[in-house]
Amino acid sequence: MKKIFLIMLILVVTASAQFKKDPFNQPEIKDGLFNKESGGSFLSNIFNSDNFSMKHSFDASFSTFGEHGLATTVYTNSMFYKFADNLNVRVDA
Repeated sequence: MKKIFLIMLILVVTASAQFKKDPFNQPEIKDGLFNKESGGSFLSNIFNSDNFSMKHSFDASFSTFGEHGLATTVYTNSMFYKFADNLNVRVDA
């Protein structure tokens, strides 16, 4: 009974995966936020998404001291914005 259930589950999962859309043909989010055909608005010129980037990092560590243990995790979101060729801003949160 378990083998039949497992085989049916595998068949259903693989069959439904065949009907999904192409994952590589997705619209860009920034295309919906900024209309470049009309020259852009004041806000789209200030907050130009081509000059903005983000980097995420996650670190986990574990140490032991005798009979005690210490676990630490750190998540860092770094945001970069280029205002001009000689002016870059970086924020780590």
